[in-house]
Amino acid sequence: MLNIYDPDENPKLREFICGSLQTHEAARQRRNCDNYITAFERGYAIQKIQYLHEKKKYRPETYFTAVSIFDRYLATIGQWNFSPGHACLLATVSMLLAAKLDQPMQPCFARMREHLLPEEQKVVTREAYLQLEADILRTFGFDFNFPGPVPSLDRYVRILRVNPAVLTEMACQICMFA
Repeated sequence: MLNIYDPDENPKLREFICGSLQTHEAARQRRNCDNYITAFERGYAIQKIQYLHEKKKYRPETYFTAVSIFDRYLATIGQWNFSPGHACLLATVSMLLAAKLDQPMQPCFARMREHLLPEEQKVVTREAYLQLEADILRTFGFDFNFPGPVPSLDRYVRILRVNPAVLTEMACQICMFA
């Protein structure tokens, strides 16, 4: 079955992504804002994180952890201090770090890189990955102790001593109303 949201399977989507990036780059040069990440680049990077997450079939917590790493890093160093051309690199590194934290199996850089477009692979090199990963680790002070949605829920269930079966039933009822 053809997945219309997968640029590997949908050439029109691939053309649109490349065209959008080129159009946005031209507009960026006209506005002279080459030195910071705009909402467009952040949206593109978050979509890249989601795409890699779906391709690798990681757990949901891994997606949220990757987005958190991405946003925390930009907030810490300042979005105006990060090159917009490296948004895909930061998205890939964020996903790999999140997978190292949340997944039972160690992620592989080479396999993750296979899911990137050829244009993105030119930026996401092994050397660039290692350098950015080291910078993120130093910037965070090796502190990745931020709770995600699932650990937070597990903690409250444990504290409140709620029966997991009752909690599952309540969650199903809430979802029916949403």
